[in-house]
Amino acid sequence: MITPRVWLILIVLAVLFSACDPAPEPTSTATVPPPVTLTPPASPVFLAGCTTDDLENWLEQTDFLLRDFVSVMNQAGRQEPIQVRATIQRLAQLRDALIAVPAPEGCASEAHILLLNLIYTATNSLQAYANGALTDLSVMQGTIDQALGNLQTMQNTLQRQLEQQYATEQAPN
Repeated sequence: MITPRVWLILIVLAVLFSACDPAPEPTSTATVPPPVTLTPPASPVFLAGCTTDDLENWLEQTDFLLRDFVSVMNQAGRQEPIQVRATIQRLAQLRDALIAVPAPEGCASEAHILLLNLIYTATNSLQAYANGALTDLSVMQGTIDQALGNLQTMQNTLQRQLEQQYATEQAPN
């Protein structure tokens, strides 16, 4: 026979055990990737003056880098945050390659800085997008598209300047 005292102990134990919260079940088994971080860039290299050879070298190298940048950005606009991680690494490589290209300070420094700023803007925005701090890339895309137009105008002007420098150097004295 169960006495009232046993009943009381059983009820108290039942209440105690029901009040205990078992370990919460995980809401998701997927792991959250670590935030995307990049090493800070080096300082760009500028050359004094604006020799024909320096300008030609700068235009040639930055033309290839700019094409790569535009291609990477066209792909990035269609990617989900988890997918842009490789894109961010590629932009960092482009940034580092551009920094290594010596820019003639007398003629190409403004265009060089604009291209660097484009890559910095894209990299920082995509980094924020991958890390969840930014959900819409349209403002970045608009800013980059406008700056690309300005950069293309600058490069066209520098190309004409290069042609004039060649003509001047090859003209008979």
